[in-house]
Amino acid sequence: MEDRLRGALSLFADSIERVAADKGIDLRAGIASLVLDQPALEEREARRQALLDRMFYLMRKEAAEAAAAETGDGYSQVIAETLTSTDEMRTACAAFDTPMFANMSSGGLTPILSAAELKDIGYAIGMYPAMTSLVAAAAMRTALTTLKTEGLGETPDQTMVDFKEFCGLIGFEDVWAFEKKWAK
Repeated sequence: MEDRLRGALSLFADSIERVAADKGIDLRAGIASLVLDQPALEEREARRQALLDRMFYLMRKEAAEAAAAETGDGYSQVIAETLTSTDEMRTACAAFDTPMFANMSSGGLTPILSAAELKDIGYAIGMYPAMTSLVAAAAMRTALTTLKTEGLGETPDQTMVDFKEFCGLIGFEDVWAFEKKWAK
C-alpha cells in the first residue's frame, strides 16, 4: 500500500513538473528563492503567545469568581503564574492546600520541568501548551531549508509520518466516507 502511495505521489510530482515546464515556470528557481521569514515567524509566535496569555487570564479570572462565589462547584485548583524558579514553585505548592496547575509555556518565565519533576514538587496538573506547535515549526523550518538548499523534499534523516498515517491523523477517512455517502 505504501509503495502505491509513493508511486502515486511520484506521478503527481512528475505531472506538476510537466505542467510547470509547459507554462514556462522554473520550479528549481522558485524553490531556490524561498526565504524563511524569521521576523514573521517570531511575530506570529508573539501573537499566539498573547492569545494564550489572554486565555489564561480569563481562566484565572473565572477561577477567582468561582472561588468568591463559594459554591460547591467552585474552582478547586490554583494556577500560580510567573514563578521564576523551582524553589518558588515548591513554595507555592506548599502554601496551598489544593491541587496546583503548572503552565509549562515555552518562552515563559517559569522553568520548564518534566511531569515527574512537577509531581515531585507538588503539582497535580502540568500543561505544555506550545510544545507541539514549536516542535512542528522547527521541523517545518528544517524541511523547508533542506528543500531550498538541497532541492530535496525527503531525506533519510528526516522524520516523517507516511502519507496514509497523515490522512488518518487529519481525518481524511471521515471526509472520504462523507463524500462516498453523499456523492451523486
